[in-house]
Amino acid sequence: MWQHIYRYALPVHNRCSSCVSFLEQAKVSLQGCLGCAIRDSHFLLIKNLIDMKKLFAFLFVVCVWASSFAQTIEPELENGNYVFKYVQQAEGISQNALYLRAHTFLSDWAGPNSNSKCSIDFDDKESATIITKGSYFLGYEKEMMYGWNVFADFIVTIKCKDGRFQVLTKVPTMSFWWTNGNVALQTIPYNELYPSYTHKGPYKLKRYSDRYVNQMPEYIKEISNIVVNGIISISDGDDW
Repeated sequence: MWQHIYRYALPVHNRCSSCVSFLEQAKVSLQGCLGCAIRDSHFLLIKNLIDMKKLFAFLFVVCVWASSFAQTIEPELENGNYVFKYVQQAEGISQNALYLRAHTFLSDWAGPNSNSKCSIDFDDKESATIITKGSYFLGYEKEMMYGWNVFADFIVTIKCKDGRFQVLTKVPTMSFWWTNGNVALQTIPYNELYPSYTHKGPYKLKRYSDRYVNQMPEYIKEISNIVVNGIISISDGDDW
């Protein structure tokens, strides 16, 4: 560039020393400006890269937070009863296959111990919906020589679709069985036990029910997890 300036800008002045000096100074100034421009462009590039890294870091944190939130679903109170709704992905498995798996699992489920039990109350193959009712054993409360077996009376609704199924679990009542021949049975609506004990009956069961009532959200999740894992663990049959 400077060769062109010397060649065409100086003929009139015969390249006098003052013009040469002026152009040399201009050259230095222009080179300085170009250096500043390059330096500024580098600075802006680095700044933009840092800003992009901050943006990606922020988006990553948001995604992790959203994922964690989605995986920590808790039972909710509806009309005085806890309800837990869980959707399990089952990629590549058809609605009918999931329905058959649920049917197979429920027909053979005894819960984590022999005291729990369930039965199929509603079964619709067309909509791939099954409703099961049962009693989930929570624990034993001793009273003198005998005691009470405590159960959560659950209702589980399973709805299957291609690639996923939903398990809706609720516990509308709790049952207390007297262990001396199980001749005494008290079935109490959950909303008469929580948030405060308002049940009126022949047996004073508040001191036995409080511990289980306060942990009901965890028990409901346990029941739901048993159903979900049971359905997932069932195979579709051997390839004969």
